[in-house]
Amino acid sequence: DKRMEVYEEIKDYTEKKFELLTLSKSKNDFIHIYNKVMFLFSDDEGIINWLLNIDQVITKVINEDDVTEVRMEWEALTNPDVFHMAFQKYLTIEE
Repeated sequence: DKRMEVYEEIKDYTEKKFELLTLSKSKNDFIHIYNKVMFLFSDDEGIINWLLNIDQVITKVINEDDVTEVRMEWEALTNPDVFHMAFQKYLTIEE
C-alpha cells in the first residue's frame, strides 16, 4: 500500500536529529515527501495541516531563527504521540 510507504518515509523523516534540518537536502527530502502526501492523503486536512506546520519549522531552521524555540516546535510536532494521532485512522484495522 502506497500510504504505508509514505507513512514510513514521514516517520523516518520526523525521527531525524534536529540538527540535520539545516541541510538543504533535508528541505528537498521534505518537499518530496510532502508531494506524495498531497497525492495520497489530499482528503485529510489534519495530516496536511500537520505537514504544513512541519514545513514552517524547517523554513525557520533554514532562516536561522531562534534555534531554541524552533527546536521546541520541532519536538512538539514530531512527538510520537502527535505523529501517531495524525495517522491513527490509517493504522487502525476496523472489523
